[in-house]
Amino acid sequence: MLMVNVLPFVVLAVLVVGAEPSNEDSESDGTWKRDRRTADVGSQFFVGGSRPMNLPGVDKTDVKQKEIVQTVDNDPTPYFVSLFDFNRNIPFYSAYTVTSANSKKGKDPNVATLKKNIKWRNPVPSLDVSYSAVFEIVKDKVGAQLTRGHLNPAGINDFSAKFWKATYTLSNAAPQYKELNEGQWVNFETLVRNYAKKCGNTDRQGTLYLLSGTSNTGLEPGTSTTDPVQKRIDLPHDKVDWKTYITGNLPFIPRAFWIAGCCLWEEPRWSSWPRLSRLFPSVQRAESFATMANNHNDKNFFHQVQMRVSILQTLLTKPNAASVSLFPGNGGICGQNHIELK
Repeated sequence: MLMVNVLPFVVLAVLVVGAEPSNEDSESDGTWKRDRRTADVGSQFFVGGSRPMNLPGVDKTDVKQKEIVQTVDNDPTPYFVSLFDFNRNIPFYSAYTVTSANSKKGKDPNVATLKKNIKWRNPVPSLDVSYSAVFEIVKDKVGAQLTRGHLNPAGINDFSAKFWKATYTLSNAAPQYKELNEGQWVNFETLVRNYAKKCGNTDRQGTLYLLSGTSNTGLEPGTSTTDPVQKRIDLPHDKVDWKTYITGNLPFIPRAFWIAGCCLWEEPRWSSWPRLSRLFPSVQRAESFATMANNHNDKNFFHQVQMRVSILQTLLTKPNAASVSLFPGNGGICGQNHIELK
């Protein structure tokens, strides 16, 4: 009788062990294919672990597009991730978070020391040289100055010297005109940093999920936050024939930059009744925001505007293409409650 009772469990154990995938297996979440051994690395930077869907140009079969888990020095800790396009030598986006614990920290004093000697890390052979080349072209042909524009901003990460340093990699940057980078764009990044404290405060203890990206689509003057369809425009860069000058490994100059954020937190269903609160799961809440700006050397052409995440998604969606979804995880909760940062 003992053998009869034990045998089914032995068979079941063999089946379970035999079902374990090999190290060479891979899986896809519908957006990006990754090795199964590292499938979860970086997922914490996306709502529900789900990557953005249907962004123009993103092709999961293109071997020259790669999700880079951003680390620093010899520390294997993933600080954020960037979807980098080696065809254009700029990222599609960087995804990062500010947790409740991090939002409560002040500025790490070690950041001031790092600023004196910070050097950009170079993930692509000779990309630093290519940046210098495109900078010279723009300066010569347009009379304007480009910068290495952070997607995941250093300032939002200055609660930790390592987080701050991790942002200084060219796989987290795209050529951005100095006027935008040091003007309206950095002002909005400051608003995001301040909001992160509200998202992570004692009452909410939320996590702020952020995406910063590049686009080949710009904005017309007076772009509406409610009706983007007629305001979608492909902006030419004045005075420069980019097909002539931007060749080889030179980093592509995006026509626009965008940011989308979503604060997620949990609220008890029965906060006044502790016993009931333990019996019933909490409710997930969300607030979201977005902005977009033209990458230009004249502030009169920035046309930067705050908008709903859904509006930004519409602006990023190419005509007759599948709709872009920046935060597809958790049932799309991040598109349900728009706020404007002030």
